[in-house]
Amino acid sequence: GLTINLVDLTELQNKESPEALSMIAGILTIEDKTVFVKMTGTKKTVQGEKENFRQLCQSLELTNE
Repeated sequence: GLTINLVDLTELQNKESPEALSMIAGILTIEDKTVFVKMTGTKKTVQGEKENFRQLCQSLELTNE
């Protein structure tokens, strides 16, 4: 199965401007492998795309090709 842990750095930036740079990262465990995916941008953009990022991470599959 696919296990995803999201790390949303925007949650640590309560006092920062919406234009401050930020990041969200997905740590995915697929079988015996770990994959790291990240998205960077302004805090406002990262917050606005969080659900799309989560869906992207959930759509990833490991193939033997």
